[in-house]
Amino acid sequence: MIDTEAVQHEVQQAFQKMERAQRSRWGSSEPLVSELLDHYGNTALELLDSGDYDEALALLTAFLEPFLEQWMDFVEQDECDFNTFAHNLASSLLGATLTPAQRTSWLKQIPLWQAELDDFGGGELDSVQEILRNADADLSTLAQEDRHTTQLRLDHLEGLRRFEESLALAKATGLVSRQASLLAQLDRFEELEALIRIDPSSVYGEARSALVERVAQTDKACALRLGTLLLHAPSDDDEEEEPDAEGDVETEEEPQEAIRRDGRNSRRRMRGFEDAHSLPGLAGSVIRLAESLGDQEALIQGHQALVRAEPSLKAWKQLVKLAGPQDALLQQLSRASYVPAGTVEILLAHEHWADAWRAAQRCYAKGVLAKTADIVAAQLPTEVGEYSRNMIEDAIGDSVSVRRSRRGDPYPTAAEWLARLRVTELALGQGARWNTLLLELRQKHARKHTLMPSLNALALAPEGEAPPETPAIPVERKPLIFKVD
Repeated sequence: MIDTEAVQHEVQQAFQKMERAQRSRWGSSEPLVSELLDHYGNTALELLDSGDYDEALALLTAFLEPFLEQWMDFVEQDECDFNTFAHNLASSLLGATLTPAQRTSWLKQIPLWQAELDDFGGGELDSVQEILRNADADLSTLAQEDRHTTQLRLDHLEGLRRFEESLALAKATGLVSRQASLLAQLDRFEELEALIRIDPSSVYGEARSALVERVAQTDKACALRLGTLLLHAPSDDDEEEEPDAEGDVETEEEPQEAIRRDGRNSRRRMRGFEDAHSLPGLAGSVIRLAESLGDQEALIQGHQALVRAEPSLKAWKQLVKLAGPQDALLQQLSRASYVPAGTVEILLAHEHWADAWRAAQRCYAKGVLAKTADIVAAQLPTEVGEYSRNMIEDAIGDSVSVRRSRRGDPYPTAAEWLARLRVTELALGQGARWNTLLLELRQKHARKHTLMPSLNALALAPEGEAPPETPAIPVERKPLIFKVD
């Protein structure tokens, strides 16, 4: 049984401690407010997890009254996140036993608390108000509630294992991903498969592999069919974002529409990120199921998805061994806006030098560009030479003093690219041009004592050197492994 007086006394003592900290020259009370909020919020969450809704509500109520009276005296605006606490309060009200009089009292109190929070950017109690208002509402009314409130209701019903009621609410609100999860819980696989076929992209992120693994516990064949459907679902990351409205004419609706458009674009980007991050797990589930059932076609699809998600030479070799050459997929990988190190490694293994060099310039893994330049310098001397010149100029150009303070010492980078430039110049038969450049750099930067040792270490080209008939750098035929930091 929660001792409400003891809780209120603890809160009062905590604020007295904060007041002393605030008066101290070096003291700060803001972390203490957040710690106090988190402490009681986590305690309430433990009660909710054990099903003690009334106890959780009593604890939060006893804490909230003295807290809201004083908390704004100790924090700056937006320094205290109240939303998690509000979430726990709403969950408590869903399961607590309230009399009509208590419910009416709560409905009067919540707007007053919300007004205080609005003044200080603290959090939202909208879900709390909706739950109180719609205590005895029918399904059609609940379907009109805010999405966050609906998620709270679904979590509550599933926690009580009232799956049929939860499924009805999910259908009424159009939450397809939640419907899919509930149908899997109820072992209604035919309905689940029909639902996914209508719109495979409605289930996204980690929920995809979780759904497949859940179904696989009972029906592996159905799980494999679902997995392959989800593998081929279009990702929101592939769709273009909605453009800004054209024209300069402003209307009253435009600001709100712009906010909604930005929100849709933000959700699309987040879903695309979640899909990309979770695709290896889904591909792994499909591969395991396909191997278990001996489905060669699904096995190939799983390996293709795995290579798209996490390109590596090992995964690529397994795919080629299963399905033969994959030229179309390799072209798709090389044209991506962001290229992982594994894609560059695959291109180099196939001796696609130009594609590998272009891909390496879109790869942000540490060291990949430099290693690729060393490998393709003899095959692409003009391209690598031009890039080397740009890197050298960027490292030891006229504005180097500004960059040194911002990025650290650029001279080692300059020395590395100068060495590569020497290789490309000799491969092009431009030994004299290299000699001229090196001598000019030594003369121009003679007073830069940290740079001169690197310049002096670079050798001049032999006089009259002719272009080599064969590449100056032998190409290794063994797998090219990048160790990415």
